[in-house]
Amino acid sequence: MGPTALLGIILAIVAFFVAGGISNQFAGPLSMPIACAAAFFTWKYFNDKDGDEMLKLLSPPEQNWQTNLPTAFGMIKDELDNYRYESSQAGLITYRVDATDDARGIIKAEANFSERLGGAGNYIDAKRNLVLQVQLIPQGSSTRAVYKYQIFSPQGTGTIREVLKDTQAKLDGATAKLPMQPGP
Repeated sequence: MGPTALLGIILAIVAFFVAGGISNQFAGPLSMPIACAAAFFTWKYFNDKDGDEMLKLLSPPEQNWQTNLPTAFGMIKDELDNYRYESSQAGLITYRVDATDDARGIIKAEANFSERLGGAGNYIDAKRNLVLQVQLIPQGSSTRAVYKYQIFSPQGTGTIREVLKDTQAKLDGATAKLPMQPGP
């Protein structure tokens, strides 16, 4: 559950009381079903919006670079090997490049970490797993990059969302520094 879903829960409670109070003046015994419907649809709207935001993070748009495959492959592999993200709840998060196939342009990297949830001595360690697969497809003198993230994150996605945003920002920043080749 992300921040938008949490906002949806709070606004659903508000909608329940507002719709219940107004409908009680006009609908009498139907005020409870009306209030429940208002709360449900408010929550559903924000929960769906939160899910859409997460899907956008997991499947960023494809990118086309005016550089050859070996250069793009090396840049992404180096960026993932040197990736560092510091979180107060999870500590230092790094990627481990698990598999590479430079002939097919595939890089698979994984970040495993534990996030400490709760507080005041009453906390639990939640295991997190984030897998990034980058497929580089040569197209003449340019390269197309397709990113796919997979997550395993029970009990919330707060730190995962931040790592996804940071990873993509760092990869985008590194690709902006790629040496450009003239287009066809």
